[in-house]
Amino acid sequence: MLVKGDCVVRGYWRNDEATREAFTPDGYLRTGDIGIFTEEGFLIITDRKKDLIITSGGKNVAPQNIENLFKSDPLFTQCIVIGEKRKYLTALINIDRQIAAKLAEEKAVAFKDPEELLDKPEFLKILDEHIAERNSRLAKYETIKKYRIIRQDFSKETGELTATLKVKRKVVQEKYGPEIESMYADDEARAG
Repeated sequence: MLVKGDCVVRGYWRNDEATREAFTPDGYLRTGDIGIFTEEGFLIITDRKKDLIITSGGKNVAPQNIENLFKSDPLFTQCIVIGEKRKYLTALINIDRQIAAKLAEEKAVAFKDPEELLDKPEFLKILDEHIAERNSRLAKYETIKKYRIIRQDFSKETGELTATLKVKRKVVQEKYGPEIESMYADDEARAG
């Protein structure tokens, strides 16, 4: 998004270099946001440009839309989409243990503690069904092909969230690097 007007800052105080980077030659401020206009003419901000994922096939994907769709299912508490320069999208997800327990009970999956559900094939099938349902609402190139369950919520204390509770993507991708690479390992082995 680019903005221009009387209410928009004219530049950085005594910092010409930063001003040149932030503004177009004709005076528009680069906000760093990505948005779309609705049929009614309203602007909806969909993501940050720096968070945009470009797959190896050249598709531009706004991860926040996908993450919000997944988090609208009560089962999913957190979701971060990965796929920069990759063939397909993957995700790190966390689930609500109480919702998981309720779903497991409804499907007669035996367990003593909700945490053990994360290792039970019967529960993972339920989880796959929820992921498939969310994927059915997305364009093919936006679907999550593989995922890994993370067992601890992202937090400010562990460094994965900002003070405003936004995910620090680079921190999460570094911390969960082995889990992320495991979702692509089979494909890379076949390619090599």
